Amino acid sequence: MTAQQPEPLWLIELDVPSTGIDIFQGLLDPFAEAVSIFEAENGALWRISGYSAGEPERAPIEAAAAVAACAAGLSVPELRIEALAEKDWLAENRRSFAPVSAARFFVHGSNFDGVPPAGSIPIMLNAGPAFGAGSHETTRGCLIAFDGLARRRNFAPKRILDIGCGSGILAIAMAKLWDRPVRAIDHDPLAVQTTKENASANAVGELVEATGGDGLNPNLLRCHQPYDLVAANILSQPLIDFAPRLAVALAPEGFTVLSGILREQQNEVRAAYRQAGFIAAGSVPLGEWRTLIYRRDMPPENRVARIT
Repeated sequence: MTAQQPEPLWLIELDVPSTGIDIFQGLLDPFAEAVSIFEAENGALWRISGYSAGEPERAPIEAAAAVAACAAGLSVPELRIEALAEKDWLAENRRSFAPVSAARFFVHGSNFDGVPPAGSIPIMLNAGPAFGAGSHETTRGCLIAFDGLARRRNFAPKRILDIGCGSGILAIAMAKLWDRPVRAIDHDPLAVQTTKENASANAVGELVEATGGDGLNPNLLRCHQPYDLVAANILSQPLIDFAPRLAVALAPEGFTVLSGILREQQNEVRAAYRQAGFIAAGSVPLGEWRTLIYRRDMPPENRVARIT
């Protein structure tokens, strides 16, 4: 009896104008086991790629794309579906995973056989289907922001939250930097599992608690607030919507690091956080991307007590 050959991996892909990415971002979630969203053409377009273990049905995806396009006021994007050639994608990913330095952090793949730079904080990530290897400007911006916050006098967060943890790189970085427990949340079960595996591989498995769910959900936030540090590397519109809830979830004098913001989107994000009572505490501009750092103001009744 001949062994049955596994089905090929299928790629589902479409390019969306940056003005519609907030509406299109979850389009492929019901049709793929893993989804990535990256900028293309200098941020004018975003490429949404989904990977399916079996051949996906085109009609339901096209219908979903048409609904999203109508809501965004855009033309329906071209949908591309193709079977990927048989290849060891995990080994291919490992070969292409070059080490990345961001401030004191040194991020490398499991294939790296060199020695991390002296004084660096190494993070080893196994290649896998959850995304966030440290090379993108949004991730590097967060790592640089963490390092900057760690150098601030007397800042030692005790309760830390990572919203949209992906591969777990930011949660691992914060756990290593401050040696504190980090709660990591992602709606994708694959990301949660990958975060757990990567945290264990970096000897911070006991510090990183990865759970599934919507990290922006107020009920989920309420269970563990207040946080001293919240990192959210997602997209600009969810960050804007999140500002009032974060003002409640973040402890006075706590910090938040926000990323996934294009240069032309930063003013709208800044306005939302000013209105919610946050104080700008820094930014990390990398290419077309901006990582913003905010501090939650101390209530007026506590300011005099702190000064005295």
